[in-house]
Amino acid sequence: MLADYPTRPASCNEEEAYMKPFNVFTPRSVSDASLFLEKNQKDARPIAGGTATVIMMKERILAPNYLIDLKKLKHLSYIKFNKVKGLRIGSLTTHRSIETSRAVAENYPALREAFASIGNVRIRNAGTIGGSLAYAEPQCNPPTILAALGAEVVLAGVKGIRRVDAHKFITGIFETKLKPNELITEVRIPRMPSGSSCKFLKFTTRSEEDKPSATIACYLQIDAKHVCSAARLVVGAVGPRIYRCKKSESILIGKRLTNRLLADASEVCTDKIEALDDIYGSPWYKLEISKVLMGRGLHAAWNEIKESQS
Repeated sequence: MLADYPTRPASCNEEEAYMKPFNVFTPRSVSDASLFLEKNQKDARPIAGGTATVIMMKERILAPNYLIDLKKLKHLSYIKFNKVKGLRIGSLTTHRSIETSRAVAENYPALREAFASIGNVRIRNAGTIGGSLAYAEPQCNPPTILAALGAEVVLAGVKGIRRVDAHKFITGIFETKLKPNELITEVRIPRMPSGSSCKFLKFTTRSEEDKPSATIACYLQIDAKHVCSAARLVVGAVGPRIYRCKKSESILIGKRLTNRLLADASEVCTDKIEALDDIYGSPWYKLEISKVLMGRGLHAAWNEIKESQS
C-alpha cells in the first residue's frame, strides 16, 4: 500500500529557497511509482538525475507538490547486450555509463558518440537515458540516434507494459507518448546486422558543450549485391520533435548506392520539417545545416560498409 511509503518534506539550501516547497516520495518499485502518479497526476513529477527537472522548478516552469525520487530503483540501471536480441538499457542508466560501456562502443559506436557529446561530463554523470527521453527537449541527442537505430521505448503503468517506437515517442516540445501514470523502464535496440552502419553528427554554433542547431543520425544496410535494403534517416534539434526523413529513405531503399543518389537523399531530408526560429539559428540555416550533415553521415556510413565488405 502507498501508505507504507510516506512522503517527506524536501530540504532546500539558500540558493534554492525561491523554489516552491514540495514533498519527496520514494517508491520501492515501479508499480509504487505508477500508483502514486495515478493518484497525483497533476501534482507529482518523477525525478532521476534531475538535470532538467530541477532547473525547470527553479524557473517556476514546473511547480509540483511531489517529486517521485526514482534513484532507489537501482534495478533500472543496466546495460545488457545479446548478439541475437541486441542491446537493452535500463531507464536510470546515466549518459556517462553508456558513453563508457564496452558493449556500446564495440557494437553501437554511433550511440556512444551521441551520448559522449551530451553537455559536459558533470551532466553526463547525472543525466539518465530515461530522463532525457521523458524531458523531450528538442535539442537532446538521444532521440535522434535511438530513432535511427530502430529502438523501442518500454513504458510501465498501472495497466501494464507497452512499447513505443523511438521515432514516434516524442510528439512535440516537452511532449511525449507517456500517459500520466507511466514511467520509462527500458530502451531496446535491435542488433546491427552485417552490412549495416549508423552515424551520428551534430552541429553547434559555439562550444561543443553547447546545444546543437541540428543533429542527424543515419542508418544504412546494404546487401551482398550492394543494394540498400534498409535505411532510417533522422533529423533532430531543428524543430519541436525529431523527424524521420521518409522521402530520403525511399530514394535509397532498393537501389545500388551512388554519390548522386546520396546527394539526392540529402537534399530532400528536410522535406516537411517544421523548423523553429530560436537562438540556435534561423529555420533556413538549420535546414541547410541538416542537409550538409546528412550528406556527410550517409557517405561515412556507406564507406564504412564498403570497407567491411571488401
